[in-house]
Amino acid sequence: MKNIANLLLVSLYIFLSAGSLIGMRKFLGNHADKGILMYLNPPALLSLFGYGCSFLLWTWIVSRNNLTFIYPLTVGLIFVIVYAGSIILLNEKFTLQNVAGAIFILIGVIIITLK
Repeated sequence: MKNIANLLLVSLYIFLSAGSLIGMRKFLGNHADKGILMYLNPPALLSLFGYGCSFLLWTWIVSRNNLTFIYPLTVGLIFVIVYAGSIILLNEKFTLQNVAGAIFILIGVIIITLK
């Protein structure tokens, strides 16, 4: 049961962190000229709150897992999810070079998780 709970918390962290990063880019990215007022819209506040929660969850995960395993696993998966989400939700540029990089990251994640 401990492993399932850990897997669920790590998965929650990955998706909360990636979703919040994409949300911050979407709702804050084009409003830098507004200063502090750019943070006063509900979607931006929700993204910032989600990222804060993901950080708290991250501290819990790091304190209970092998850092040489959990760090590359989560950072790699977050990168791939943010990349895919940015293409789909933010209409960012799709390049074969970035896809190749994402594939190599996924291969690395698979290698790290093998025992």
